[in-house]
Amino acid sequence: MPPEAALHFRDALREARGATLRDSEAFNSIVHVIERLGNYLKPSWSGLGALKDPLTGLACRSPLALDIPTSYREFHIPFCDLFDQLRTARNAAVHEGAFARHLASHAAAIALTLEDALMRGYDCVADFMVRAPVCACLWHPLSFIRQTLLANSFSCLPVAVGPEDRPEWKFVLDCELARYLRAGDSAELKRRLGQRLTDAVGDDGLHLVDARTCPPDTLVVQVVSDIGQLPVLVLSPDGRQLLGLATAFDLL
Repeated sequence: MPPEAALHFRDALREARGATLRDSEAFNSIVHVIERLGNYLKPSWSGLGALKDPLTGLACRSPLALDIPTSYREFHIPFCDLFDQLRTARNAAVHEGAFARHLASHAAAIALTLEDALMRGYDCVADFMVRAPVCACLWHPLSFIRQTLLANSFSCLPVAVGPEDRPEWKFVLDCELARYLRAGDSAELKRRLGQRLTDAVGDDGLHLVDARTCPPDTLVVQVVSDIGQLPVLVLSPDGRQLLGLATAFDLL
């Protein structure tokens, strides 16, 4: 499978898993991606059941499909069994409540196996990074940065400081922003919410944390050797553009 196709389906499965995590009755979003992937592998639409063989062939590139479930059946279900259960359950008339949660769990397990299979043979951080990450800017008011963190459940936002042709990358952390905003009374909170980031940063103000950066062709094994709680920022080879970010979660 061409790299662009593998990454496309990997990202689609991730997005579908996220939707199912928020709403178990949205498990069909995973099924739809699985169907599209199956039709890519076998271009002849005739129902989910007919796609079992090509999807199983792909899934077996991952040890999560058969090897690990064989050794730890009490924790994992083999891919073929998961697929059969998903196909049968999808045809049931009612998908809600406990049944929907059970079906969503199976769909997520299938997605995770296929994602791992799709990424076999890829070893650069650029293959796993989140592209076009949300960033803060020095001219953003703290109220907007706070809103962005809360609306997306982020714990940090990258921000570029210094000259545009050679920016230095930092992080605005949720803990540092909370400390800064809540350091005074309600009147002070109102004032600080209206401050621009560039005015809030300082020795006695909001503290920004240095970001670890790497070029896109960096090997994953090098990144994970000392990865911490904060993401690693992936910069263009010339160091001028932020291409993406990678967390330990993305590299699991």
